[in-house]
Amino acid sequence: MTDCPTPYKLSFRSKAAAARWHRRVSMRGKDTRLYPYQCAAGHWHLTHGQPGWNDIPRGVDAELTDIARRAADRFPEAMVTAQGWTRDELIDAILTRLRNKYRHMRDTNQLERDSDGRIGFKGVDR
Repeated sequence: MTDCPTPYKLSFRSKAAAARWHRRVSMRGKDTRLYPYQCAAGHWHLTHGQPGWNDIPRGVDAELTDIARRAADRFPEAMVTAQGWTRDELIDAILTRLRNKYRHMRDTNQLERDSDGRIGFKGVDR
């Protein structure tokens, strides 16, 4: 199984457990609406994003997470901490950018699936 891309978020074993936790917190006067979602590692987390915001196929999301981790590893620890970030925050920032770029390219019809099911740039031989 893939490592959790957001290990700093609360994790739940099921969607129902995440929803129960949210209901308990909401009854304490917090009026923030949170939505459960399943990460690439299979954990359930809560997010402010609307349902369907992470409409990236799980396999693609796992690959983007791996790319983000490898990209973050190229930054020296001193550089990351000098910016006031943790390594996990850097990974999350890179992953967010990759997901947004993927969605944009998909929505503007720049991607296509080949005969093996791999996603790539439209019109480029692989």
